[in-house]
Amino acid sequence: MNPSARALADLCRAAGRRVPQWTQGTGGNISVKDEDGALWIKASGLRLDQVGARGGLEGTACVRLAAFTAGLDDVGRAQDSEQAYASLLTACTVPGEGLGRPSMETGFHALLPGRWVMHLHSLAALLMVYESVRDPVRFEAFWSAATPLRHSVLRAVRPGWLLMEQVRALPPSEVVLLENHGVILQAEDGEGGLGAWHAIERAFFAAYGYTQLLAWDGLTAEELARLIAPEAPLRLFFPDTAVFLDRLRDVLGPAGTRGGEALFQLAPRAFPELAGRERDVGEIWLSQLLLLSARPELSELPDSIASTVASLPVEQFRRAIHGGTP
Repeated sequence: MNPSARALADLCRAAGRRVPQWTQGTGGNISVKDEDGALWIKASGLRLDQVGARGGLEGTACVRLAAFTAGLDDVGRAQDSEQAYASLLTACTVPGEGLGRPSMETGFHALLPGRWVMHLHSLAALLMVYESVRDPVRFEAFWSAATPLRHSVLRAVRPGWLLMEQVRALPPSEVVLLENHGVILQAEDGEGGLGAWHAIERAFFAAYGYTQLLAWDGLTAEELARLIAPEAPLRLFFPDTAVFLDRLRDVLGPAGTRGGEALFQLAPRAFPELAGRERDVGEIWLSQLLLLSARPELSELPDSIASTVASLPVEQFRRAIHGGTP
């Protein structure tokens, strides 16, 4: 087994243990560039904690890095850039036994210079963007005291080609905070990069008074589900919430109203009993419960993104390789 693919699998499973703090369902992706010019990345539509779980290449995808990056300028000149981006990704995917299809976010993984690029659906990152917009001076002071890593803040943008273009235009940053999406990290050492981010999260919770989230840091999804109030309004905080909205509604039941707004809770089973795809969307719901408990006024994904993300060519491509379903 390729050593880069093995290292990728190990790091994916390490990040995948932090549910729902870093990942929910199939959300998030991690990549590593090897010495032979290949980009190894978590395969689309699979969970981080499933990558390499049986000791092989399952859950990984491989992209010819030079060919992919060389084709990106032509994609930008295409009449339909999103379709051209999906076609380029297909053409540069390396076939092989056990290999899957690469993520729709492969573009920024390929363009960022770090050997390791890690995109997590971090709940803390959404709160950081909120605080940075509310009081930029205070947030910059916090960041400078917490870490020497450079950071950028990117307001909500549709995943795929548009996100890649926005990330490419940013100044050099080891950390990119994505509104309504999470965080992008790059580092030469993947394990060290994840450790540094975890330390930043904890420092942020302490500095901004998110004491409950700090106390709950490290708890499993099952433990969190027993501690947090089970009912909440349905909010679209992540692109995945929009993509999997129909499936999420299948596992939610009415739970009354609050202030004239409908409330929902997992039904008919409790969180620990959910399995498979139900488990995936249950984790998305649990992430919403945590975010709403910390910051009820947190802004949702803009309608312009929520209404279009599921129809992107790369998302349709991903669905096609998973039996036509999200």
